[in-house]
Amino acid sequence: MKLSKETRYGLGGLIALAKKPPGTVMLLNDIAAAENLPRFFLAKTFQKLTQHGVLRSHRGAIRGYALAHPPREIRLRQILEAIEGPDLLGRCIFWSEHCSESNPCPLHHRWKGMSKPLKAALLRETLEGLAKGSASRRKAPARRAGRVVRGGKKG
Repeated sequence: MKLSKETRYGLGGLIALAKKPPGTVMLLNDIAAAENLPRFFLAKTFQKLTQHGVLRSHRGAIRGYALAHPPREIRLRQILEAIEGPDLLGRCIFWSEHCSESNPCPLHHRWKGMSKPLKAALLRETLEGLAKGSASRRKAPARRAGRVVRGGKKG
């Protein structure tokens, strides 16, 4: 399954919000800057996430976006389907534009069986887990040729 850049940007923006205290409202510009994301593209993605109940849009004195629910209640599947479309997990990953129930590819029925565990995993994974995983990856030291690199020196 190949996801779009829009999903990558949307997840980045949601992770930035998930790292903040509950109820925090952030300006789109601040979210984009925090995750080094293109603002215009993120604005379109956040509109979809707002329409699907993942985000809340705030106008007036306090402007910006906030998570509509605690990060532990927002499922990865909900995010992906909001951005990529509700048929995301029904699409064939092998020949998506040519494969359907009425015109199945040779691997169509195998994919249907493999997709069930994936669907279950996407329901288990939360935005909270993604945010925690994102924080731990950023803190990990860089690796080069099997060695840990700290402060620019080989260790």
